[in-house]
Amino acid sequence: MSCHCFGIATHIDGMYPILIYGYCQKSSSSKPVLAFGKILASQKENPDIAYKVVNKKAKFYNSLRGFGKKSEIFSDYRIVGGATLGVTRKYNTTRGIIYHVIEYQTDELDYFSGPEFEDTGYVRATDLARYYPIASEWSYSQKQPCYVGNPYTYRIWTAPVGTKSYVHIAHVLDRLTATQLYITKELVTSKGKHYVYLETSKRKLGWIYKTNKALIYGRYRSPAKQFLHVAKTEKMVAYKQSNKSTGNQVGYNDSLALPQRAYYSL
Repeated sequence: MSCHCFGIATHIDGMYPILIYGYCQKSSSSKPVLAFGKILASQKENPDIAYKVVNKKAKFYNSLRGFGKKSEIFSDYRIVGGATLGVTRKYNTTRGIIYHVIEYQTDELDYFSGPEFEDTGYVRATDLARYYPIASEWSYSQKQPCYVGNPYTYRIWTAPVGTKSYVHIAHVLDRLTATQLYITKELVTSKGKHYVYLETSKRKLGWIYKTNKALIYGRYRSPAKQFLHVAKTEKMVAYKQSNKSTGNQVGYNDSLALPQRAYYSL
């Protein structure tokens, strides 16, 4: 805002009038009115608290300044309707609460380089609802011993898949095939999947999908010791491969064309 000021002053001898011209200006900081109104407060949130989209007309925007503008729509219910979301920041405004959200991520690499969250934009809090990915969880009063069955089927995760904002592989089983493992906790996800928490006698490992293909309950026993020191309750049984089954196998290893012999401890 600006104004112009005029006045007439008289010379000291009263004979010569002098025109005095003045200019003054008032600074103006008028800000554009944003769709969400004025920000009253903001705070950091825990993205591991999960949410789902419940409003099928929900819109996600690129930024706060572009919130409410059609040209700034980043995503909508059709794209993220089935995703699990986490809130990174909460904005209290004169027209309601707005969330800055990210999509839950699963990293199948066993090398942790830090999360790179997929920014899903800004959305009204009323368009989301709390979601509980874990249906039930309990701990064992005594550790449940187990050992690796098939080391190539499943991996050990930092958390059950889909239950935290960022989950990655913590360990692989083929490095634990000769290790006594213990189950200390178990949980069931909202999708009905069972996970168990594994530890060794010295360290904590992580969560793995519960299946007999990956883990065998009981005490680990070295195969070499098992065959060399057969228990009184066990007996050795030999199985010899038939000549017909070898066929005409030819390879770099001549033993491929020879009948194989296997021993089982029963």
